[in-house]
Amino acid sequence: MGKKGIEDMISELEIFIDNCKYQPLSSSKIVVPKEELMLMLKELRLKMPSEIERCQKIMRNKDAIIEEAKTEGNKIIDDARQQAAAMVNEHVITTTAQEQAESIRNQAKTDSDAMLMQAKADANAMVETASFEASDLRTSAMNYSTGIIYDIENMIHKTMEEEYERYQAFYSSMENLYQSISSNRQELEGQLNAMAGADAEEAAAADETAE
Repeated sequence: MGKKGIEDMISELEIFIDNCKYQPLSSSKIVVPKEELMLMLKELRLKMPSEIERCQKIMRNKDAIIEEAKTEGNKIIDDARQQAAAMVNEHVITTTAQEQAESIRNQAKTDSDAMLMQAKADANAMVETASFEASDLRTSAMNYSTGIIYDIENMIHKTMEEEYERYQAFYSSMENLYQSISSNRQELEGQLNAMAGADAEEAAAADETAE
């Protein structure tokens, strides 16, 4: 019959049930060919283990994807932090400002009071400027890291939602199939009981006629 998934087989069962004839004087109960229905249920029962295994494989892959995303995210965060530290500690603006400030302080020791005050002011201004630029670099690095973490969070959240929706759809399909099969089984049992009762009545009538 070709390779069919569980959803295809559920659809076939629904079509099969829809095509069954209604019982006389009933708009809700149907007459179901027992052998054909049992064959379809047997095929479905054989198919279910492989479908369950496929779902479990999807869930395992989901865990692997999330773990890989976490690992990659941690690596990106570490790289960003190292880059930020290198930018702050090795940036030429900070290094040059510190060297110039130290040179001005040394030179100011031999100058007049006015030159000393001016030199100190210039040095403090340069140090303040360098500190401001270093702080700005830190802020930029942190914003960059935060943006990466946010993207990773969105990716993980989206992956979890998609896998959860697939699981819910599978569960819903199985629940609907269970309800449909249970309902039809009860109807078949009612039909079989009715047929057995009718056969018993016919047999009793035949015995009376024979007497």
